[in-house]
Amino acid sequence: MSALMALAGAVQLFPGRALPTIRSTRPDAAAVLTTGRRARELPALLGNLFTVCAPAHRFVSRRAVACALGQSGDAESHEPQSLRLATLREQIM
Repeated sequence: MSALMALAGAVQLFPGRALPTIRSTRPDAAAVLTTGRRARELPALLGNLFTVCAPAHRFVSRRAVACALGQSGDAESHEPQSLRLATLREQIM
């Protein structure tokens, strides 16, 4: 296996099978990149790391950070609709 393949890993999907239906050899880059970071940096970092569904990663990580800091994890009124529209754009393209 090349060094690039080892870094990228592979993901296999097994639809219709019993769980787990995904097998991944991808390294856990999120754990490596987020360890020691400030909580406020995480939404942007995760959105950049996971470019597919980046708006969803940013949205969820903002909510998780808020909850972890003892703040309200409630979404602002426009966020759910903005997330739905961003997801639709990604799926269409």
